[in-house]
Amino acid sequence: MEAYNRRDLEAVVATWHPEFEYRRDPKWVAAGLVEPCYRGFAGYRRYVATADEVWGGANYLKLLEVFDLGERLVMLAEGSMRGQASGIPLTETYAAVNTRAHGRVIGVQEYFDHAQALHAVGLSR
Repeated sequence: MEAYNRRDLEAVVATWHPEFEYRRDPKWVAAGLVEPCYRGFAGYRRYVATADEVWGGANYLKLLEVFDLGERLVMLAEGSMRGQASGIPLTETYAAVNTRAHGRVIGVQEYFDHAQALHAVGLSR
C-alpha cells in the first residue's frame, strides 16, 4: 500500500503474475462506474489512471490489518480521497483479497466493505 500511495506501480505489481486480474468492487461495477476487471500491468495502470482522474491523485490507503491465509491474503484498509472537481474529502473502508499461485499474486478482488471481504474468504468479525 505504501507503493500505491506514492504511485510506484512497478513496485505494486513486482510480485504479481503478468496476467493477473484486478477485479473492482461489485457495487461499483453494478453502478456502471468501472470495468469489472483490469488484466495485467497495462490494465492495472489504466485502473489507477481512472481513479486518479476522479480523485486528482489524492487517493491514499492506510493499512489496518492483514490476514495471511496461505493462497489468499486479505488486506483491510481505510481510504482517504478528495474529489478533483468538488474538492470534497471522503473516507471509506477498503479491502483487497489477493489470490496467490506459486508465490505470485494472480488475482485481486476489491471491496469497500471489510465484512464482505472477510466473508468472501470464510472469516467473520
